[in-house]
Amino acid sequence: MNKMVENAIGALPPGTTHLPRIAKGITVYGFGTVYAKAAQFAQQVLLARLLGPAGFGYYSLGFAFLTVAQWPAGLGLDRGVTYHAALYSANGAGTKEARGSLWGGLLLPPMLSLLLAGLLWPEAGRMAVFFGGSVELAPVLRLFAASLPAWILYRVAAGFLQSQHDVAGMTIVRNMVVPTLGLLL
Repeated sequence: MNKMVENAIGALPPGTTHLPRIAKGITVYGFGTVYAKAAQFAQQVLLARLLGPAGFGYYSLGFAFLTVAQWPAGLGLDRGVTYHAALYSANGAGTKEARGSLWGGLLLPPMLSLLLAGLLWPEAGRMAVFFGGSVELAPVLRLFAASLPAWILYRVAAGFLQSQHDVAGMTIVRNMVVPTLGLLL
């Protein structure tokens, strides 16, 4: 554990004061995580009350469908952007290469996710019967399929912010904006 902290502190530019930056990152991340968990809990309770048992079951199946569909749609480029942008920054290659990896992550996965969503849209009825035993699940699957590109963009953006050591930005995107949007929608 001590070696990890030394490596993290050693990655900071020379002449920077480490403690305030680390303390700020820990504080922002801690509050962001607590906020995200509270918002997710509130969202689940509200959805369960509003939708009832059957509707909440359809929502849960749709969200599980979205979670599985993100894997092929994103091609793992959210993690690739995190890795390569951080690697370019650490090796002194500059922000040009880091931004190049971001643009690669922002172009290819959303196009693939649009293609996947387009393929899943007409098959939602069959998938609803197969997975949920009822065609009533089809509109939910279509809604989640339509949201797939937005989820992929969010994951790539959060990965890029993480690679740039922007704990505040990553926390705001990953732990505050997304749960708040989920609560509002």
